[in-house]
Amino acid sequence: MRDQTAWVDRYPSEYLRDHVRFCSSAFDGPTDAGQAERWLNFTDKADLLMYGSSYPHWSTSKPEEVVAGLNDVQREKVLWRNASDLYRVGLEVEGSLR
Repeated sequence: MRDQTAWVDRYPSEYLRDHVRFCSSAFDGPTDAGQAERWLNFTDKADLLMYGSSYPHWSTSKPEEVVAGLNDVQREKVLWRNASDLYRVGLEVEGSLR
């Protein structure tokens, strides 16, 4: 409520984007290519999600299973680029889309 948080000058989604990342080995979302793209772009999920294998736990998903239905740019972001950007490693992969 605005009257209870007068010091807040941005939407909650903007704070989330600046301070939070989500790491998972199993994404709960659509696998149809068209729907997955829209779902991941909604509120910038493509920039907030990172694949984590959860190794050595047995209940993990392979990277290619996790990104089913994503376009090439989204797949690259989720599998490695978001982590590289977060940790400011600056990894570059031959043939990457950036």
